Amino acid sequence: MTTRPWQPLPLLCLLLWLAVPSAAQPDQAKLRADVVAMASIGYSRAGSYLASGKEVVFIANLSGSPRCGKCPPRVASPCN
Repeated sequence: MTTRPWQPLPLLCLLLWLAVPSAAQPDQAKLRADVVAMASIGYSRAGSYLASGKEVVFIANLSGSPRCGKCPPRVASPCN
């Protein structure tokens, strides 16, 4: 008996269908908490050296509202 390449396809589809439960609904309270936590993650972008090369200026949103910052190039956290 020879097997054709398409014969395992229905079995594979059945296994994938069973592996992903379609009725699984996320807990709404946990989902809301996760979205709020992800939305509160700040960012720091647009870093650029000043003309002197001694400081870096950037835009940061770590406090909830965008602001400009200025630091020496080797500082790990934003400062004024």
